[in-house]
Order: sequence, then structure tokens, then C-alpha cells
Amino acid sequence: YSGMRRIGNRILIDPRPELRKRGSKRCRRGEGLAQMVNGQMVRMPVILVTDDDEVVVQVLSQWFKARGFMVDIARDGLEAVNKCRDRLFDVVTMDIEMPKMGGIDAIRLIKAFNPAVPVIVLTGYATRADLAEGCQADKILAKPMPLSALEQEVRALLRPSAAAANA
Repeated sequence: YSGMRRIGNRILIDPRPELRKRGSKRCRRGEGLAQMVNGQMVRMPVILVTDDDEVVVQVLSQWFKARGFMVDIARDGLEAVNKCRDRLFDVVTMDIEMPKMGGIDAIRLIKAFNPAVPVIVLTGYATRADLAEGCQADKILAKPMPLSALEQEVRALLRPSAAAANA
């Protein structure tokens, strides 16, 4: 089966229709891979990391991949908007100051066509009070922050969507 691969003790299934055989199960939400955990298929959450700083992108990508997330990357707000139009993400992280389109404008556009997607703003430029007005982010965090704190916030935002997907 070309859409399935084993990595260690996990079996990952690619949900793309062209790689699935008839009768296999597709993920319920988004386009993440499913993995076998204790005999049950569990869908890996999909996160979009949006930042123009290559170091931040690489660190966040490696951190979340190591913790069972599928990670996609956008290097500016415009790319994030386009990716969110093409795919459902479980969580989006967003920097504020980026080329082409800033994070605030990107969040407004993303929330216009997908108001349910949780967005976490990660910024080192503005205070929380400055961003609170008019920003539709679900959470605002100041950089730098401990990665464990970011992961905790991401997982807290995943709980409502995970409950709805499994209902």
C-alpha cells in the first residue's frame, strides 16, 4: 500500500485519495496523517507555522514534529492566507511583522473564510495591549517564550476541535 509507511513503532497513513486503496479511512478533519497508537488510529494535528525568521520556523517545526504534529510553513502573511484557503489547519501560529502581508491583516482574512481556526500570535514587536484592539487572534504570546508554554497553548486550543472531530 503506497499511502502507508512505518516509522519506528508507528504506522502513518497518507490520506490523499490517489494513494489510498478502496476501504481505507480518511482523516476526519484537515489533511494530517493518521498514526496507529495502542491499536487505534489517531489523527496527527496539523499546525501552520507563519514567520519570516528562518530560525524561528526551524525551531518551531522541529519542536512540533517531535511531539506528533504535522507542520506546514508560511514565510509571510500572504502565503499563510493562501495555504489556509487550500487546507484546513488545526492551529495557526502567526508573527506580526512580516514582508508582503503582516500578521494582523492575514488573521483578518483567514478568519473571514474560516472563523473557527485557532490563531496564536507570536510577536516580539508589540505589547499585548497594542494587539488586543482589532486583532482576532485566539491567543497572543510574546517572543521569546518557552516552547513548552507554546505547546501548552496549542494543545489547549486543540481540545475543542478534537472533541468536535471525534463526536
